[in-house]
Amino acid sequence: MVMQKGLWLWSLHALLLMGLWSVAQGQARFYGLGFLPGDTASAANAVSDSALVVGYGNRWAFVWHPATGMRALEFPNAQATIAYAVSADGVVAGQAIIGLYGYACYWDEAGAYRIHSRPSMATGVSYDGQTIAGWAENRAAGRVVPFVFNRVDHQLAFLPEPMGSAGTCFVYCVSGDGRVLGGMSMMRNPYFNDPRFGGAFTARGHVWIDGVPSVRALPSGGFGSQVNGLSYDGTYAVGSAQTEPAFASPSQAVLWDGATPTLLGTLGGADSNALSTDRLGYQVVGGSRTADGNTRAFYWTRTVGMVSLQDHFAGLIPAGWTLTSASGISPNGRYIVGIGQNPQGATEAWLLDTGRNCYSGGDVDGSGCVDDADLLEVLLGFGRVGVADVNCDGTVDDADLLAVLFNFGNGC
Repeated sequence: MVMQKGLWLWSLHALLLMGLWSVAQGQARFYGLGFLPGDTASAANAVSDSALVVGYGNRWAFVWHPATGMRALEFPNAQATIAYAVSADGVVAGQAIIGLYGYACYWDEAGAYRIHSRPSMATGVSYDGQTIAGWAENRAAGRVVPFVFNRVDHQLAFLPEPMGSAGTCFVYCVSGDGRVLGGMSMMRNPYFNDPRFGGAFTARGHVWIDGVPSVRALPSGGFGSQVNGLSYDGTYAVGSAQTEPAFASPSQAVLWDGATPTLLGTLGGADSNALSTDRLGYQVVGGSRTADGNTRAFYWTRTVGMVSLQDHFAGLIPAGWTLTSASGISPNGRYIVGIGQNPQGATEAWLLDTGRNCYSGGDVDGSGCVDDADLLEVLLGFGRVGVADVNCDGTVDDADLLAVLFNFGNGC
């Protein structure tokens, strides 16, 4: 591991501002995140429970928060950087482009660090910021394989490839507890026992549970699949899979409960792709083709199914915006980030604060006390989408009312 200090210091003052902002603010709101100086575009990849957003601009990765705005994440001797994931305490995982290659790296309150000396990418970080995951070239094996990096003891370990792997495995995410990685492996076709395509390769979704690979695909579907996001304990995985047993067949968003898949549908077009889920696997976001061939951000829960995120939260989205993809949702389910076209037609990162205090044990208003005010919020919002959607299943209903009643008086 190579450490570079002094490039990005997230000050104690800024962290305190973030904490105070998160506690004080409870109103739903939409933010266009803007651009780094001199840039003409931005894209958001992930968001933490405190609304800390990471992504990239024309050249540099960025970190953004409502209390502090946007700042660049640079790296010594790098031509560009990309940020893919962020932990609860602000550890950012990503990649630095140095010369001809990209290298897995991360940033924390002390500086910037390179994880591996070979071509690699860090794509996920655990909730506590201690485990960073990604993929890297393993010189000894001559293959691209998953890795986990322990940020405390600075140890990197490669994980085994699935049986039938063609030698290239990509990892796109890690569970909040750091035990499960998700991604895909390029597989030799005999793995599928289909003589029609002997010798061909295809991508097959996998998770690595405590280092052991397990396939995630459709039992009777197509050849291609991948895992893009995981719940906190890795029980739920989201991604996409081809729906027909033929190359170039449409791919559809999937939620896997263990190895059991559920197709999430589309917004009327042929394809969709799930990119992220909250910590309990209740809410899923991503992008989908529409009937007219455009791509739009989607929002899914078991209650509402797949809907246009822009339509579902129409009251919060300013006029002139078009949300093309939702790339991340915070573990607590409150914040959603993605990419869109702003009113001027430029590609701009955005953050949607739904205002919901999800999984809060009935403390709807975040006061620390489950009381009459929380009960009133649920009753006034009954049957609608709103702040009182305690379990974030897409609507304020009996389940939210029960959450308040069962926890009434807690913290008071």
